[in-house]
Amino acid sequence: MGRRLMAVALAATMAAPSIAVATLGPDAPASAESRYQIGRRLYREGKFAEAAAEFKAALAVYPSAKLAYNQARSAERAGDLAQAIEAFEVYLKLAPAADDRAEVQALLPVLRERLQATYPEVALTTQPPGAAIFVDGATTPLERKTPTTVRLKPGAHTLRFALDGHHTIDRSVQVASGAGATVDVRLEKKDAPAPAVAAVTPPPAPPPAPDGLTTLDWTGIGLSAAGAAAVAVGVVFHLQMLDDADTAEGLSDAEYAMQEDTLRDDFESHQTLTVVGYALGGALIATGVTLVLWPEAPATTATLLPTPDGAVMSWRF
Repeated sequence: MGRRLMAVALAATMAAPSIAVATLGPDAPASAESRYQIGRRLYREGKFAEAAAEFKAALAVYPSAKLAYNQARSAERAGDLAQAIEAFEVYLKLAPAADDRAEVQALLPVLRERLQATYPEVALTTQPPGAAIFVDGATTPLERKTPTTVRLKPGAHTLRFALDGHHTIDRSVQVASGAGATVDVRLEKKDAPAPAVAAVTPPPAPPPAPDGLTTLDWTGIGLSAAGAAAVAVGVVFHLQMLDDADTAEGLSDAEYAMQEDTLRDDFESHQTLTVVGYALGGALIATGVTLVLWPEAPATTATLLPTPDGAVMSWRF
């Protein structure tokens, strides 16, 4: 696959503004156009952090979806995931009808998960254990209770620990970059409540719970979960395919000629895995949803009817 065919295949899988576009446009200020051109050159030289800074500076002067996208892609290549996420979010605001909106929206959770994985671990324990954890004023607790570990962005955080029958406690923690932390608190029991003076009318009983999930429902849920995992795999290989194309675009003709076979094989492999991940994931999710929403089959009953010659089994569906 030649370089031109590789670029065409990439555009077919993820249509988006390209760093290769020559100019911002006739209405762009000269200062923004100048920084845009510098950013393009730095990106081609592999200086992704510097390129992201130039695109960001141009974006401050000239709000352009193209600049926001270029900043995001440069920051991602530089490993600055926080900046990449912020720039992609700006891109979606500036281009609400972008052709690649769905792809960028699917990419953002992956980048956030990758970013969180880089945060330091904080060990949380309480005496007694089993307390709910609220981070930085959140009204919804974390899914896990103490003792557990969480990853927190470097900086100051406020943690709240709540356990039935105990006083709620707030603790501040300063998380240093590249270093973990430990928070251990003792929860004090509340005083025994005084006897009630007047009878309190209990709230009405909740309606009876619906019947449990059927085997068909669980099968559908399992297939949907597997489909979501397959889509995530497709996103990962999609990102790798984008990197392959960027690498090829940044090479000189001589360098590209020397590495053409390797670049072509890598790109085609990642492209195939991307298509398989998206197609398989979509099929599994569609099948799972269909199974969950499929109407339940009516009950089948059998009746034994006596006859002069013996008996007859009667089935009713």
